[in-house]
Amino acid sequence: MPRLIQLIILRQIKALERDVFPDGKCIRKLKGLKGAFYRLRVGEYRAVFDVESDSVTIHRVINRKDLERVISTLK
Repeated sequence: MPRLIQLIILRQIKALERDVFPDGKCIRKLKGLKGAFYRLRVGEYRAVFDVESDSVTIHRVINRKDLERVISTLK
């Protein structure tokens, strides 16, 4: 993953500390999974995370093309 994309993703993930659901445009709930998993869209990449009380756990940061494969491992 290019360094610039890494920095952008890191900035977006750190923004989750302030507000987990800032605008609803780039964060969506993943359907069909046990638990509440979400994806954060950053360009061609997705960060898969979950929220428990006041903590956010990032599970993966992947290319959008690989999202379906990762979702199948979380089921």
